Amino acid sequence: MSFEDIIEKYHLIKDGDGNYYRLDENGQREEIYAAILTISKILGINKNAIKKRIRRLRPVSIKPRTGQIVNGYNINEVKQACADILDEIPLTDGDGVAMINGQPYAAIHPISKMLGISKNAINKRLGHLIPVRIKVRNGNIFDSYNINEVKQACADLLNETPLANEDGIAMINGQPYATIATISKSLNIGALATKKRLGHLIPVRIKLHVGKIFDGYNINEVKKSCADILDEIPLTDEGGVAIINSQPYATIYRISKMVGISERSIKIRIGHLIPVRIKGGNGTTVDGYNINKVKQACADILDEIPLTDEGGVAIINSQPYATIYRISKMVGIDGPAIKIRIGHLIPVRIKLHAGQIVDGYNINEVRHTCADLLEKKARKGE
Repeated sequence: MSFEDIIEKYHLIKDGDGNYYRLDENGQREEIYAAILTISKILGINKNAIKKRIRRLRPVSIKPRTGQIVNGYNINEVKQACADILDEIPLTDGDGVAMINGQPYAAIHPISKMLGISKNAINKRLGHLIPVRIKVRNGNIFDSYNINEVKQACADLLNETPLANEDGIAMINGQPYATIATISKSLNIGALATKKRLGHLIPVRIKLHVGKIFDGYNINEVKKSCADILDEIPLTDEGGVAIINSQPYATIYRISKMVGISERSIKIRIGHLIPVRIKGGNGTTVDGYNINKVKQACADILDEIPLTDEGGVAIINSQPYATIYRISKMVGIDGPAIKIRIGHLIPVRIKLHAGQIVDGYNINEVRHTCADLLEKKARKGE
């Protein structure tokens, strides 16, 4: 129920000072008292906002229809105490807009939502505008600005600001502009790698499809600035290989995975090779080596050295070879016992499945040399 409804229902009278009262049965003036909650509903002011302003007022005990005794306040005195958030200050509607002299006013937050511009961007452009106080529905008082004047002040962020399409590209004078994030994705370059190369370029403000304003860069100029990580530097495929003059190149790490040799073993052997710059899928520029030349440099641990199978056995001239450790596991004899008996045998270099180069022995020759130990083991088994 509004205050106007209260006036009509209880036949209230307004005196010369603008205060309201009613006449009792004897025609005597009777002041109007009510609880804070009731006054809050009548005046449309938040009860906490009222409480802050009536600390100096003396309440009287009143008994509403509920029968509970509560503190009651003179409505006229409450109105005077709350004058700063009543008639003197315009009240906003449900959208946060207050009409003052036929002009729409609102706080920066609602205006930000209306225009699709950040509050910070608006604040930077309102230094010349004078705010007026308005009251929102909960009774709080805020600075407000003429919405039309705000639009004028933010013209560079509205119609004057190019609007990007759904792909994030805005056309300005026939040139494509986009944010660093959008450009980096389209060029398949890391955002940080792109940003480092744009210090000399001057961005322009563009408005994304969602309404936010960002710095935009000329895509063609960005491509030129990032030439060292674009066409000038070969891009690797999904396998991490870049083709340069029909030759395959890759990082040491990638080659290590391809040929099954540790990175350390490769690095030791390629000091004479000159790397070239290649670009990985994430836009990072790294050193790449000719895979064929790396294989040549690592020939001693590749084709020239027999590779063992998953069981640790390498076949050389149709004969099985393995490490002492592996043979000891096969025949069930301790490694030290085998070592004592094979001093006359000549080992050959074999490459384990993990890429390590070790000494390998002919398994059949080891069995023959350790025949006495195998015989004893067999007798114990009986």
